[in-house]
Amino acid sequence: PGHVAFDGLVPEQGVATLRRALSIPAAWSGEMVFARFDGVYGRAELFVNGALAGVHAAGATSFDIDITRYLSSGENVLTMVITEYTPHSVLDYMSWYAHTSLLGIWREAFLFRVSQVHLGPTDLTADWNVQTQAGTLSFATDIVNADGRAAFYALEAMVFDGEQLLHKTTLSGSVGANG
Repeated sequence: PGHVAFDGLVPEQGVATLRRALSIPAAWSGEMVFARFDGVYGRAELFVNGALAGVHAAGATSFDIDITRYLSSGENVLTMVITEYTPHSVLDYMSWYAHTSLLGIWREAFLFRVSQVHLGPTDLTADWNVQTQAGTLSFATDIVNADGRAAFYALEAMVFDGEQLLHKTTLSGSVGANG
């Protein structure tokens, strides 16, 4: 990852195209594959084997794109087209403030896999009351089933203080096909 200009490249009219060839391990067959970008400055368009897999236009925030259906066995090509000057960049004013091009993949970029039934976006909220010296911890998540069949799940959440188990919750249920 890096800033395009800092890597000695000159983006044409504020647009850079970056490519990477890769092979997906055979062990990943039957699972979902996501591309995670922890920070891309500019409008990021991700193409997998020539097909548009996803777009992210929120500047330096992290995002995931499900690339499963675009992958083929053997070698695959990921292409990222990054556009610096967009309506979003006018709002955040980052490039103008820095007085230099910020276009590029700033932070880590990697692929990861999950099973067809997996946790979706997860929210964890902690609140602490200084006066009572007590707090709450709230956890919410979605169970995603990308499989064509209903599935059973069991979810166990534990809270530790060092080695001491403070709380344990177990939830189970079923989730519909493609739900």
